[in-house]
Amino acid sequence: MNYMYSISAEDLSTIYPEAIELAKQHGKKVGEDFGEEFNEVAKKYNIKLNCLGSTEMDAGLITGNLREEGLKVLNINEEMEKRKNE
Repeated sequence: MNYMYSISAEDLSTIYPEAIELAKQHGKKVGEDFGEEFNEVAKKYNIKLNCLGSTEMDAGLITGNLREEGLKVLNINEEMEKRKNE
């Protein structure tokens, strides 16, 4: 099951770098799920993540479907892959 959350860009910029570092410390590789670390850091900063729902679809499929509907969606995994390939 995959969960979708809404978070402000400001809160994301606070949480994301620390969550990535924590995931690395836990031995996770790029592309692996780091939801536990993300939630842990969000709690540390008292940042509330707004759960939008859950699905069996992966992030790529969800992102693609939403873009087909005309929405602008940021997929962090896609951005990381782009940077990795630069």
